[in-house]
Amino acid sequence: MEWSGPPLLSLSPLLRGELEVRESGLLEVEAFGGAGAGAAEPPLAQPAAFQVVASRVGEDQFWLAGWVEGSLRDACARCLREVLVEVRGELGLMLEFRPGVDLPFLDEEREGADWLVLGNPKLGLAPLLSEVLLLNRPLTVLHDPSCKGLCPVCGTDLNERDCGHGARVLGPDHPSLLRTQLADLLGETDSRA
Repeated sequence: MEWSGPPLLSLSPLLRGELEVRESGLLEVEAFGGAGAGAAEPPLAQPAAFQVVASRVGEDQFWLAGWVEGSLRDACARCLREVLVEVRGELGLMLEFRPGVDLPFLDEEREGADWLVLGNPKLGLAPLLSEVLLLNRPLTVLHDPSCKGLCPVCGTDLNERDCGHGARVLGPDHPSLLRTQLADLLGETDSRA
């Protein structure tokens, strides 16, 4: 995990007794997905705007809150065309500064809010901001609500041309599809589907 790269939030003023520190700016495309190995999917299409505030709540304990918004590249669930999705998410977690901690970690023993324990007063925000964007993206994305999808026989994009196979997209509430799904769940064969 890249907890020391930009954008950075310095907790040093809080450790010296100040009540609050703020940081705002852009999460660059190259920094997106800093919390995991390899490229994050879906990738950030352009730099994402963010704003965070860390407030003192106790001795070496701080509340980190803020927001991030940006455009993610995703694929249409039916035809796989690239779609840009606008995403906005909010961040809120507790921070605890413990000198001697080499790598930040989530303290899963605590109840309530998430606690991030760190030993470096400079916190790289990229992993947190990337995670907020990914967790707030829609589960299903369509490039157009009337997308016809791909032919299940030959893979032709039915939005561009009819391949002649007569395949049609059935919605999740189509009676035939529901009977088939119910029969599958019950382990029966349905001759009406």
